[in-house]
Amino acid sequence: MTHNTGVVTADIRLTGFSSRAPLADALAWIDARTAALPMERVALANALGRVLAAPIASPADWPSADCAAMDGYAVAAAETEGASDYNPVPVNAHVLIAAGLPMPDGTDAVLPFALAQPHGPALDALAPVARGAGVDRRGSLLPAGGTAAAAGTLRAQHIALLLAVGTDPVAVVRKPLVALLVAGPKSGPDLLSPMLRALVARDGGVPEAMALPAAGADLVLMAGRTGAGPDDNAALTLADAGGVLDMHGIAVRPGDSAGLGCIRGVPVLLLPGAPHACLAIYDTLAARAIRRLTGVQPCDPYACTEKLLERKAVSAVGFTDMIQVRISATHATPLGPADAGTLASAVRADGFFIVPESSEGYPAGTAVRVRVYRP
Repeated sequence: MTHNTGVVTADIRLTGFSSRAPLADALAWIDARTAALPMERVALANALGRVLAAPIASPADWPSADCAAMDGYAVAAAETEGASDYNPVPVNAHVLIAAGLPMPDGTDAVLPFALAQPHGPALDALAPVARGAGVDRRGSLLPAGGTAAAAGTLRAQHIALLLAVGTDPVAVVRKPLVALLVAGPKSGPDLLSPMLRALVARDGGVPEAMALPAAGADLVLMAGRTGAGPDDNAALTLADAGGVLDMHGIAVRPGDSAGLGCIRGVPVLLLPGAPHACLAIYDTLAARAIRRLTGVQPCDPYACTEKLLERKAVSAVGFTDMIQVRISATHATPLGPADAGTLASAVRADGFFIVPESSEGYPAGTAVRVRVYRP
């Protein structure tokens, strides 16, 4: 079985990996085989977090008429000229108004309560207001034809604006169906299935346990049995179902037994069975694939922050290492080498940083870019 780009045909069990593909090749493989899926129409009530397939133009002016931008009295600004605390000016035409209501005919400004002195049905202005003060002009917030929402992820404020301009339903990128094929654990409970279901849902996919050939799936994740042990048969299972591997063995730690292939034109990712390694490869490759299928940008699911290394971080030339860290206000403390992590260390970690394959590591005090385990 080869480990560089090309169809895998041999069995590596009990022989091991003769070479591993660079992480850059694996990322390029993902990018070449994933793009935003076709659109579907959904109600705005179900559109939060979805990705618009195209920008949406407002079908009408918003607001649709001149409206009060604040609570107060709708007045004709000209009637307030010369008003002051020492010279209250009677306002003949005035209407008590709440923010958001259309301005009555004959009014063009809102006099705030603090500048008004009512006495019975009459009203005095205690300061002048300019024409248009306290008023949202028709179309001032969003003119007809203006962009109500650009292509991208819909946030709560987008939902509110689209409802305001009457755009419902909306066209969004279809969520990818992600087939999960998890090999049974060699001992203990199944830790991978719940973790992968949560991760796939986090990144906008629809996880579903399926058997090969996983008909209808947009992406296949095969977790477990990816190494060179006697019972590591993930690659052979894929081949028996008519699939092929383009890469098996990737120069990244943890997770160097990962693989990439296809079945019936659908991308397949082999994820290691060790939970911390499965998480690392998911975050490096699978999250990227799913987010590209959903149209989500950026492809990296984690926010980044720059920290100084509290102590030296050791790596190995030839491998891209993902080193877990605890972080403080200014520093990042490595929890150990990349190949020595566990699920418990992943839980203790606040995030991780990446050491490229050309580096042997970094000395204490080096600034590193930490991906924080917080969306």
